Amino acid sequence: MPLTQLVLRMDGINETVINSAKSLGFRNTILVYLKVQSENLFPDNWVYVHSPRLKLDRITNFRNWSPDLYGEEKSTIVALEYWCNDTDRIWSMEDGELIDLGKKEFAQTGLSHFDEVSEGHIVKIHRCYPVYKKGYKELLEPIKTYLNQIENLIVIGR
Repeated sequence: MPLTQLVLRMDGINETVINSAKSLGFRNTILVYLKVQSENLFPDNWVYVHSPRLKLDRITNFRNWSPDLYGEEKSTIVALEYWCNDTDRIWSMEDGELIDLGKKEFAQTGLSHFDEVSEGHIVKIHRCYPVYKKGYKELLEPIKTYLNQIENLIVIGR
């Protein structure tokens, strides 16, 4: 749960904490999981994509995280991450459209061929990726100070 949603749902929060929470932003993540009929796609666990031609932001290669889980399986599961806002067209795309986009963009990276992808699956996660803008640390400080005063509450993540 984003810290902002946590504090905005609590009673008795002071105005400074409320204003800070309302000023912080989060983006959505779309995970396009692809089953690729190849064992050796690339040597890294993650690849960040910085191409203006692609909407894709990051690729995770799960075979490189834990190759022993694959046994005799000759395929690899990758997750393509797309970060977006509620108002972005990609957030409202149907699963089939997103799988097709992922297959196309993964092929465009040169890490795989379009026809090597046999299956796809979509997971959409709302408001999970913090927006790091100038001054966000100062906005976060009153929230952290307030939450640190609550006994038995341990905040992890972003």
